[in-house]
Order: sequence, then structure tokens, then C-alpha cells
Amino acid sequence: MSVSNKIKAAMQLQGISRIQLAESLGTTPNSLNVKFNRGAFSVDDLIRTAAALGLNVVLSDSAGCNVITFTPEDAAPPRRSGTKTE
Repeated sequence: MSVSNKIKAAMQLQGISRIQLAESLGTTPNSLNVKFNRGAFSVDDLIRTAAALGLNVVLSDSAGCNVITFTPEDAAPPRRSGTKTE
């Protein structure tokens, strides 16, 4: 299953629409759709998306042991559309 499909499944389980997710991430629905269509999510995108969905991102080794867990507290603040970052 692709990253986009996994995020969509999590959204469905949480009852969150793309518009709601985009607002939580401080982006536009169109920008979020581009990420879904391209499957182009950075690690930061995944952590912030997981946080918006009340989930964690877990990196595990080949044996399935959790090595690193990113929680909502690790997420960067939402970006605001139309604002410049320095």
C-alpha cells in the first residue's frame, strides 16, 4: 500500500476530510492533493500529518523493533499558506 493510501486510510478511520487535514497542516487542499497524487511526502510532512491525525510515525528495524518514534510533539508548527519562511 502506498504512503498516500495509508494516509487516506488513517484519515478515513479518524473521520478527517482532505480539507480538514489541509487546514490542520496550514496548507491548501490543492497542495495536499498534489502530495497525494505524487506520493511526495517528506519526513516532516509525515510527522506533521500523523500529528494532525493523532498518530505517531515509527521507524523500526528489520526485526520489527521500534527504533525511533516521532510523536505529535516532534512535529514542526503548521505552515501558513502565503507566508515566507526564513
